Parts: sequence; structure tokens; C-alpha cells
Amino acid sequence: MTETQVLVINADLPDTDHPLAIGPEPEMFKLAQHNYKSGEWPFPVRLVKPGTKVRSDAAYLASMKQDSKQGEREDIKAIRQAHKHGKHSLRQISESTSIELKRVKDLVHKYSLPLTNDYWRAEKYNNPDEVIAY
Repeated sequence: MTETQVLVINADLPDTDHPLAIGPEPEMFKLAQHNYKSGEWPFPVRLVKPGTKVRSDAAYLASMKQDSKQGEREDIKAIRQAHKHGKHSLRQISESTSIELKRVKDLVHKYSLPLTNDYWRAEKYNNPDEVIAY
């Protein structure tokens, strides 16, 4: 049985080019535990195999964030789809798309969304069935 070689690296600043230690996995695990508990390495460490591409947690989390423009595009697409399916008031669109009413208003105003009938219907606050103006 061959023992797997691993690198011990700083988990906060991952750099596989400058590992803290190199050796077989069981020994490196024991070394990492001992040095961390004794305070010699006051930072968390990680065991990785040589050649592994390692990213920092901050870079990983940054890659997971959604682009704000992409989110707006998806919301606009949903608004247009709801309007196409007969939802002609902002409140109806908000309810059918599960997008907050304020966000629907902001997106419609910000992008001057063109509609087939060139207007948005306005509803009375107390009576959504009654249209105020065209």
C-alpha cells in the first residue's frame, strides 16, 4: 500500500507553492494537530494533495455571488412574461412573479419597459379590480 503524500497549507492564505510541511497523510495529520494545539501554527491549516488548485474562502464566496445585472435581467424577463400572460397591473405582476412590488415598480421605471399596449394600468389601493387611469 502506498501512502498518499499531502501538503499542509495555511487555510487562510492557501499557497501550495510554499507548504508548511510535506509528507504522508497520517503523519501530516498528526503534525498539523500537534502544531495547531501547541500554538506553533496560530491559524487553521488544510491538508491537500500536491497539484491541487486551492482557492481562498473569500475568492470562493466572491465567485458564488450573483451578478446584479444578471439578477435584473432575470426579473425583467419574469415581468415581461407575466405581462404577456395577461397580468397588466404592477400588483398582479408582483404577485405572479413573487418579485417585491417596489422592485417591480423600480425596474419598470428604470428600464421604461415597452408594452404591447404602451401603458401600465393603475389600480385603486382599496379596490384592485377598479382601474384609475389608462
